[in-house]
This record gives sequence, structure tokens and C-alpha cells, in this order.
Amino acid sequence: MKYDLEIGNKVVRIHDENNLIHLDFDFFAHAISSNTVDADCNIKLFSDDINLPKGIFRLQGKLIEGVISNKLYSILVNRKVVIVSDKVNKVIDVYVEDNSINVMSIYSIFVCLKKHVAYILFDEINLALHASAVYNSSVKKAYVILGKSGSGKSSLSYYFIQHGMELLADDILCMNSMTGRVSGSGGSLYVTDDFIHRFDIKKYQVVNPGRKARIDVPNIAISDIEIEAVLIAKGQSEQNAYEICDVAKYQDVIFEMQKKWMLSIGDKDLCKKKMNKLIENIPKIYVMYLNHKTMENIGNLIVGELK
Repeated sequence: MKYDLEIGNKVVRIHDENNLIHLDFDFFAHAISSNTVDADCNIKLFSDDINLPKGIFRLQGKLIEGVISNKLYSILVNRKVVIVSDKVNKVIDVYVEDNSINVMSIYSIFVCLKKHVAYILFDEINLALHASAVYNSSVKKAYVILGKSGSGKSSLSYYFIQHGMELLADDILCMNSMTGRVSGSGGSLYVTDDFIHRFDIKKYQVVNPGRKARIDVPNIAISDIEIEAVLIAKGQSEQNAYEICDVAKYQDVIFEMQKKWMLSIGDKDLCKKKMNKLIENIPKIYVMYLNHKTMENIGNLIVGELK
């Protein structure tokens, strides 16, 4: 089996010759055009002769990771999965045990795959941001939404979409740190059960029971888009609605949100330098909370009346 997926604005070709992973969901958008393949991902049977270097890994719960000689290694301990990415040759090898494949392990593989794509395909100029984004076709600009997992990025995207926007990115956004412009591949929104209930969504597809469902929304794949504003998602709060922030003062906050992606492209000082350059190109930053005023606040922000 062979198929092309779009991750950020990069195309990854999946080679699964033994048909080990049975995809009954699209965790990433299938590439519309396969003229350009940026990386190859090979799904292989786990074997005892996998050559794993020792002494380089840091334990992060049930995920062990490390980088050596331009290769990123991820070991999903409880899923019996090893992922090795070769930055030089732009190849990702995923080793799995045939009897360990289920909807949970597939979900874990594809969540981890995002970091590996960021590692081998992005550099100090073209950054892979953990972000959602929507596109305003009337002004041809994007709103970028940052935040920790569960902070409400998808909810804010959905509010924008109710105001006529199109989804530019659900989880990974490509940004040029020199120009501050962004690129995305559209796709679907991947949301929690809480989201489904809060917005009373009737039509959705479960992609990981109890964790994620997919809903189809108006979307667009487009590159080199100017940012209208950046929103920091802060979760639910009835005490706060929004805050307008000083861009310069938010450099460290944004870096902390993004460092797990950016540190794969270089050392901390280099990443901070690039993030500071990126910050220079951000016109406005809003901290947004989810409550009964969010829809109104998003509307006011779009027409320039959020002050």
C-alpha cells in the first residue's frame, strides 16, 4: 500500500508494503497533488536487529526520544513502536509489531510522526509551529492560534469559521521566520468529546475513541500568507474575555509553547534568535478565553472593534 499525506505544507509518502497499518481514518489530509514528495515514510515489521544507539535517550513518560548523527529516534514503549528519522536522506522508518497494531497505536504513531516530519523537513528559516490558523479571504490574511493542548485552539478556529473563515491549519502550520508569513494545507478539525457536546456537532467521525473526532469544515490550502493577528488560547474562564498584549513581551511565552518543535532544528540560542525575528513580524497578539462572549469578541476582532 502506498499513499501520500500532507503534514503542514509538506507531502510525506507512506510505504506500507505489508499492509501493517489499516487506515480507517485520515489523521492528516491526503495530498491533492503528488508531484512533489518531500519525505518517504516506510512502515516495517519490528525485528530484533534494529540498530538502536545507547545512552542518548531521555525518558518522557511512555515516550523515549533522542537525536544522534542527524537521526531522531522515538520509542513508544507501551505501543511497541520505534520511529527513526534520517534528516540527511529525508526518510522516516516506522517499526511496528504486527500484533500490536490497533486504533490506539495508530493514533500514537501519527501523533509522533508530526514531530519527525518537523525534524527532517523544516529548518531555521521555515519553522513548523504547533498552531491552528484560519484564513480571511476578504483581506487575504490569516489569524494564527497558539496554545497548549486542550487550551481551545480548535474552539477558536471554529468560532472564526462561523464568521466565514476557512481552516488553514488544525495542528501544524509552516511559518517563514524571516518574513513572518505562513502556509497551511487546510484539512479537517480534530476535536475532543467536550467540543462535540459544547457546539452540539451532529456529524463527525471518531478517529480515536475518547480522545479525538474529526469534523469537516470549510478549508483552504494556501502559501505565503500575511498574519493579521496571533491569538493565545487560554481555555475557559468567565472572569476574563480577552487581553490585548504587548508583542515584544510575549517572546518568551511563545517560545515556551513552541520549543519542542523548534529545538529539533538547532540549539536553544539559535531557536530563540529565529523566534525573536518571527515576533518582529507579528502585528497584534490577543489572549483569548472561552466563554459566552467568545463569539461576539471574535466578530469584533475581525472588524477591528476589539479594543
